Amino acid sequence: MKKFFKRYFALTSTGYRIVSLILLPLLIAGITELYIVMGGKNAGVMLIQVWVYVLIFEVIADVWFLGGSCIQNAHEMEYLKTSLSGTKLIKHGVIGDILRRALYFSILILLVFVQTKELQYLLVGILNFSVVMIILNITRALSGANQVMMISVFLGSVLEVLVFLLTWFVQRAGMKMFILVTVAAVVLAVAVSIFTVWHVMHCVKGDYYEEGSGQSF
Repeated sequence: MKKFFKRYFALTSTGYRIVSLILLPLLIAGITELYIVMGGKNAGVMLIQVWVYVLIFEVIADVWFLGGSCIQNAHEMEYLKTSLSGTKLIKHGVIGDILRRALYFSILILLVFVQTKELQYLLVGILNFSVVMIILNITRALSGANQVMMISVFLGSVLEVLVFLLTWFVQRAGMKMFILVTVAAVVLAVAVSIFTVWHVMHCVKGDYYEEGSGQSF
């Protein structure tokens, strides 16, 4: 795990680490705490907004990290894509980014759960991890900042409502159903993470090796 984080930090600038890994997460944690204090156990509607903020934050941060990496014939990180050691660095960086996201989501989930004692927020957090990962796989294939923001806000808002509705119905279906769906959500999160690594590397491979020199990696 240390190796993946090291490679991840190697791909990021100091400004990125300060803003995206410290300042924005603290801001989101502060907003979350404010909503919990204001709404208590009935803070569900406000916490939907929190997860939309999280999604927007993750998308914006990713624009500075892997934005445009899945655009065909793009020049993002070109100096890394053209060498085998560079593509290995990208792969480990992507894994490090996923581990960082999982850590941040876990902290936010615990922050909400410990104070509300509501199991539904555990499921909401796990499902939202997959939501963010799915949207990142889409936005990494886009070049315009406006496109990225529009799609992330629209899809994020729609999916957040669906996630909360699903959680609401599952919780009322009983504990067995809740546990079953939560386990399925964890499996989905792992599957989406694996696909994300494959997808980024497939884009790198297709862009520079299959279509360019004809080599494989």
